Amino acid sequence: MIDLKELGLDTEQLQQMVVERITQQLLYYISVDDDDYGHHLDSKFSESLRKQIKERADRRVDEIAAERLEPVMREQLDKLEIQKTNQFGEAKGEPIPFVEYVAKRAEEYMQQPVDYKGNPAESLRQGESTRLAYLVDVHLGKTIHEGIQGAASDISAEIAKSVNTMVKAQLADLQQTIQVELKRKR
Repeated sequence: MIDLKELGLDTEQLQQMVVERITQQLLYYISVDDDDYGHHLDSKFSESLRKQIKERADRRVDEIAAERLEPVMREQLDKLEIQKTNQFGEAKGEPIPFVEYVAKRAEEYMQQPVDYKGNPAESLRQGESTRLAYLVDVHLGKTIHEGIQGAASDISAEIAKSVNTMVKAQLADLQQTIQVELKRKR
């Protein structure tokens, strides 16, 4: 029996070498090109492992951001004030909180006059409405259209089914009539 110490190895070194070799075989494979050069490429296992590690790391970063950054960002946004200025950068009027500014801009956007295509208009004229009314109309129109299409296809399916049943019944009656006439003539 050969002793590892005689070969200059101890048990730990041998275990380390075995683990490294197994790891290499799991993570890489050798591809030989046209010039007979071998190239180490990532194995499917390695690609899958990298993907899982990336997904877990991304999840953890998102959790940390939600836990630590969001409260700080909220606090900063709550404190942030918007100051109107003139063309020289001098303050004009009272500063307003950022959240209030965003709400005001959203309201202005939704109340903005638009034409029948949803494009901004100068003012409300006949046939025009606010962006909010336009968006509600578009949504309702789409919902109604989809509902009518669904109902029409359901009705078409029922009509086809009924016609199929009627045709089968008529063919059965016709077949009975033909059989009766054939029996009489014989």
